Formats: sequence, structure tokens, C-alpha cells
Amino acid sequence: FQISKNAIEGATVILSKVINAKNPLPILGDILCEVANNQLTMTGSDGECSIGTTLDLDTMEGEGRFCLDAGRLLTAARQLGDQPLTITCCTESDYMFTIEHQDGQIHFLAESADEYPVIDDITIVQQFDDIDGERIGAAIKRCLWSASTNDLQPAMCGVHLCTVAKYDCLDIVASDGHSLVRSRLTNIGIESDAKISAILPTKAAKVLADTLTEGNISLRFAEGKCQIETDRYCMTFRLTDAVYPKYHSVIPSDNTIEACLDKPALAQSIKRTLPFAPDSSQMLSLHFEGSELTVTGNDFDFSEGASDKILAGYNCSEYLTIGLKGSTLAKALGYITTPVVRMKMKDATHPVLLEPDEQDEDNEVTILMMPMLLND
Repeated sequence: FQISKNAIEGATVILSKVINAKNPLPILGDILCEVANNQLTMTGSDGECSIGTTLDLDTMEGEGRFCLDAGRLLTAARQLGDQPLTITCCTESDYMFTIEHQDGQIHFLAESADEYPVIDDITIVQQFDDIDGERIGAAIKRCLWSASTNDLQPAMCGVHLCTVAKYDCLDIVASDGHSLVRSRLTNIGIESDAKISAILPTKAAKVLADTLTEGNISLRFAEGKCQIETDRYCMTFRLTDAVYPKYHSVIPSDNTIEACLDKPALAQSIKRTLPFAPDSSQMLSLHFEGSELTVTGNDFDFSEGASDKILAGYNCSEYLTIGLKGSTLAKALGYITTPVVRMKMKDATHPVLLEPDEQDEDNEVTILMMPMLLND
């Protein structure tokens, strides 16, 4: 069959994102290829998450199924310029896979598709079409950094999608127990009476956010599984079988002490002081008083320290000192798009909220950070 180099390379790049470097079954390091009806269908899978796509062929002779090592195929495609490729695979004898290009040929062995795990069809229970994929992807990226990496907390090792009827919105949430990010999407195209509560594993959420959010997408739920379909790709994966913690209850509504801070100035202060904070805790002390914020990092074990002052629009007459993990605070600032960040506090022991100075009416972002115990 004949196909363009760019088409097969682009598909291989996307499909490779779900393929693990080490697999319990060696065949899962391959891409399943099926040639029929003047089309090439390609599938990549790790056993839990799979992505498939169908490419139109310029010409075709014969039909068949075979598997190709994903790394080998990608390496071969990347060596070639944009040009039509003539590909041959003998599925009845030696499984030799040959790519003929304008300057020569590349050949390596394919494998039988008989050993490739069967990907079962799913029975759709809920389906939502014409969802703005770009907004979904941006919201997942905004939250994903806060997802837990602790396998003992499976419910928190991913991104939670949840409809909130009270606000007629879709919440996208991630937390590791120390920080929490909630991106609240309104006018997203999901019916107001729909009920969604699903945990997307981190890997599937990352692939979705990075590669499958161009244009509108279809969001489908089955028993224990989710399917995302775009114009070119279809990803199916197993949802995390757990109950997500009640995140609403930990987001405070009585944080009346506020400080408006210039985000670039705060980020620069963190950059200057964090290298001198303790390596183990990375704790920075934030001292609000008058119209100033003093950011301090002290490692008393090594007699090191640094402090930095910036202006703060602080609404309390009494000073407040609070300890926060500097690296987490720096990450959080990176996902706030406005030049001014609003910090809401109650005291030195209650959760701190970070929000944009002006919330987007279609996308409300709230970042929660738990304070750290300050040294007296």
C-alpha cells in the first residue's frame, strides 16, 4: 500500500504515548496495523489505555493484520522527508516489513497480530458530543501537576471529573492531599441534569490534555471505562475504581484576609529565596504586614537564609506569617494566567487559597495549599 510519510509518522507519535517502555507482554510494545477497505487502522495500547486511528491509503493490494515495533517504526519514519511511501508486508510467510522511499528502502521484521490482546467494544452508558476539547485540555493541564503519585492513594492518582448541578458546571479536580486545584467549567456543552463522577488515571489524562484536544471531542462513559473521540483519534481507557474524596468540604469559604500580589514579582522572590530554604521541606515564610510581603527562606542547619520584599495589597491591620512549600507555590503561580494573584487566608494553620485577580466567567480556577508549621 501507499501512504504519506507525515501521516504514518504523526499517527505513530500519538499512539506511542500510551505504550510503556517495559510491558508485561512484549507484543504491547508494538503498534497493531490492519489494512482493509483502502484504509490503515493503527492501534497502540498498554493493556489499560488504547488509542486508535484510521488513515486513508493512496493505493492498496491485499488485506491483512500485523504488528510493528513502535520505536523501530518511529525511527524509520523520522529519517525520511515528506514523501509518499510504498509499504509491503508479507503476512503469510516471513513477516518482512519493507518501506520503499524515493532514495532506497528500509526493512525490518513485523510480528503476527494473533498475539495482540483483543480490545473489547464498550457499551456506552452516557455520551456527550461537541465538547470543547481545548477547554477540557487546558483545565486538565492546570490541575494535573497537583495529582498524587502515591500508589497507596489510588483515588487521588489522577484527575476527577464531576458535574455540580448547583452551579451548572463541570469541575475538574486534582489533589495530593497537600495542594488541590479545581478548575470549574461552565457553558461546556454538558446537559445541566447530567451526572458525571469519574477519575481519569494520570497517564490517560496527560495524553488527553497533550494531544487529543484539538477541536470538539466526544466524551463517552461505559461501566468502568471512558472513551474520548476526536476527528482523527479514539482513546479508550479504564477509569480508576475508587471514590474521590469530598473536595468541596476542604475548600474554605471564610478566608477573609486577602492579599493582592504582583505575580511576576512574587515568582521572582520565590526564585531568589527558595535555594536557601531547607531541602527536605522547601518551606518559605510569608510575612504580611502593612503594604509589604516579606518572603524568607531559612535553613538553620546550615546557617543559610535569604529574604525578599515585595509590595502587597493587604487588607488586614494585623500582621500574618504563614509557611508554604516554595516549590508548590511556584508551580501554582505558573497556572494562574492573570498578572495579579489573589491570596486568601484565615490564619497560619488553615488552608490558603490562590486565585486569579479576575476570574474567567467560563473557567473559575481555585488553588488550595495547606500551610506548613513555622519554626518559632
